[in-house]
Amino acid sequence: MASRRVEEAERKRVWAIAAANSAGLSIRKIAVATNLSSSRLHQLLHTDEAGEIPDWLSQLAKPELSSLSQREQRVILWDKMGLPPLYDPR
Repeated sequence: MASRRVEEAERKRVWAIAAANSAGLSIRKIAVATNLSSSRLHQLLHTDEAGEIPDWLSQLAKPELSSLSQREQRVILWDKMGLPPLYDPR
């Protein structure tokens, strides 16, 4: 049971990283937000799980959300994932 929750959390993290990257967030900013190295992020982005993003995550590409700033899109994405907002070093 606990290992299943850990696997699910890791899958959601990979999805969130892939979605943030596809929404235009730089690898460097994602690395800072997730406390992972950029090389680890590249490894995660090339896994099969990164390509299995649920349909609702692709909602960020829809026109009504594309008018939002990248920061607003990230807040929506991370909220849907049930994760705390990304750290924004600005």
